[in-house]
This record gives sequence, C-alpha cells and structure tokens, in this order.
Amino acid sequence: MARINESKEEKNRRKLVENFISENPIKDPNDIQELMKEMMRQY
Repeated sequence: MARINESKEEKNRRKLVENFISENPIKDPNDIQELMKEMMRQY
C-alpha cells in the first residue's frame, strides 16, 4: 500500500520490514519480540 507523504528512506524501510516479516512469519507473541530484536540488530 503506497503512502502519499512518505520519504524515500521510509519507503525503503517499509519494504525491508515487509520482506523480513514475509520471510519470518509470526506464530506467537515471543516471535514478535524476537523479530524486533533482529530488526534492531540490523540498524
């Protein structure tokens, strides 16, 4: 879904998160915590 006032950096970040989530499906709340930890390691 396109965002009207989104910067190029935000678009790239959104695409990165979408790809990461599609590769790492969430099955329970612990998966969300692990997902956030992994995303923070990448930055």
